[in-house]
Amino acid sequence: MPNAARLAIALDTTLGWRTVSENWKDLYPHNSPLAMDWIAFEALSSNRGQLRNKTVQRIVTRVNMGVAVNRLIRDLKPDAALVGNMALNLVQGRKKTPLFTMLDATQKQLQAFGSGYGIYPAKSRILENIKHGMRRRAYQACAGIFAFSAWAGRSLVADYGVDPRKIHVLHHGAVVERWPRRERRESSDRVCNIIFVGADFKRKGGEFLMNWAARTRNRQWRLTVVTQNKIDSADERITVHQGMAPGDRRLTDLFAEADLFVLPTLVDISPLAIAEAFAAGIPVVSSDVAAIPEMIVQGVTGFAIPLNQTERWEECLNLLIDDPALRRRMGAAARQDAEQRFDARKNIQITVDLIASTLETLRH
Repeated sequence: MPNAARLAIALDTTLGWRTVSENWKDLYPHNSPLAMDWIAFEALSSNRGQLRNKTVQRIVTRVNMGVAVNRLIRDLKPDAALVGNMALNLVQGRKKTPLFTMLDATQKQLQAFGSGYGIYPAKSRILENIKHGMRRRAYQACAGIFAFSAWAGRSLVADYGVDPRKIHVLHHGAVVERWPRRERRESSDRVCNIIFVGADFKRKGGEFLMNWAARTRNRQWRLTVVTQNKIDSADERITVHQGMAPGDRRLTDLFAEADLFVLPTLVDISPLAIAEAFAAGIPVVSSDVAAIPEMIVQGVTGFAIPLNQTERWEECLNLLIDDPALRRRMGAAARQDAEQRFDARKNIQITVDLIASTLETLRH
């Protein structure tokens, strides 16, 4: 019996990508025709020494990762490799190994956020053109690209000239089975439990939400804030939790007690916390940044609102705070959407199947 084809996987572990990477490692479909060779990205990205210049340090780290991933792919001799976006342009050129990548945003899109992510174009236009050319060639050489949103997919086509037929739009999402359904009581006088989750309190719009809490005349709410930052509030309706990592059981419990997830984020891409809120069966009110408008079915699973439309924010929050039946209907729709579009296990299976079918096509 012939040996199974092998897929080497090396995914980024920065920011929200750590959860994506862990889910891939835990949920990989072992009944797949592609056996997995896991490459521990976090071990590759560690450096023996730290340099004073952060820019130089970042470049050295990226080069080291690319060299390490290249070496491991050469040694493993897989039939294909799924490589994180961060190291993709450093492992291109492996013509004998079909490369696939996944991303939530392109470099052009990240640069547009500027200080939000601390990513800027090179000061030298010549250097930036060289870097852009490398990314363009890397994307175009991929056998397939898995974009977490149509927003990211559009940039691949417009900014990097990628063949649209190579692009597959699949949200990564939450592990839906870890978010049990909960029947929510429907009582006209019940206080609405609002939850906000954002490690970076300021970037995720925490100050916007606290300002709303201070000025609103609506009193039928409590607010739970989950962040890594120290936040002081004298309002007894506001509870702050710190030190929770992704996947923390306490976070799952807090979502289970919540009725509404609010994320007025200033800079974001396609927040995993929104998919988790949907999996928990609660509606979402968020800003309309980047891919968020395509995550939220407007008026069905929540609302995506420009941050400068303060009156619209007040209107939507009051509507959901004051109407438990509406929250319950929208929460049920959110859970259904999570099962259909944002189920990590399901979408990992689809991704692996697409890679397998692409390899089969390439062989013929």
